[in-house]
Amino acid sequence: MENQKQPQSPTRFTDRTQQLKAIIRDIKEHVNPNEINAMRRIFRSAVPLSYRSYVAAYFLMYGTLESRNLPTESGTFKKLFINAGRIHRLSASYLKKVICEVASLDNTNVGRISIFRTYTFVEIEESKANKVIKSVSGHRTAKGKQLQVSVAKKSDAKS
Repeated sequence: MENQKQPQSPTRFTDRTQQLKAIIRDIKEHVNPNEINAMRRIFRSAVPLSYRSYVAAYFLMYGTLESRNLPTESGTFKKLFINAGRIHRLSASYLKKVICEVASLDNTNVGRISIFRTYTFVEIEESKANKVIKSVSGHRTAKGKQLQVSVAKKSDAKS
C-alpha cells in the first residue's frame, strides 16, 4: 500500500496508530511475559482505573520517565531554548525524534521537554548539549519553521 500525503493532523494520528501497532507487535514477539506481567501488576496497583488511559497516552506522547530530567552517569542536564512552539505544530515526541536522529543521540540523553506557544525548552545531557545546538540549528520542522537552538538564559538574570 502506497503512502499518500495527508494533512498534518491526520498524519500525526496515523503515526501514533502505527506506533501503537509496533508496540503491540513488539509485546507479542519480543517481550518476556514474566517481565511484562510484573509491570502490569505495578501499573494496576499504582494507577487508578480512571487514569490508566491518560497515563498510557502520556507515555506515548513523552516516552518513559526514565529519560526525563534525571541525572545520568556523566552528569546533569542543560536547558536549551528552541525558537518554535505549539503554533509551529511542534510536539514533544516529534522534537525528541528530530534531536535523536539529527544529533545521533539516545533517548536517555533527552530530558524534559516544555513546549509553549512560540518557543520550547528542552533539557539535554550536559555533555551532548553543544552537539545538539550545532546539529539541530537550521533543521526545518514539518511546517517549514527553521529551528534555532541556544542555551537557555537563566530566568533570574533580569538585571
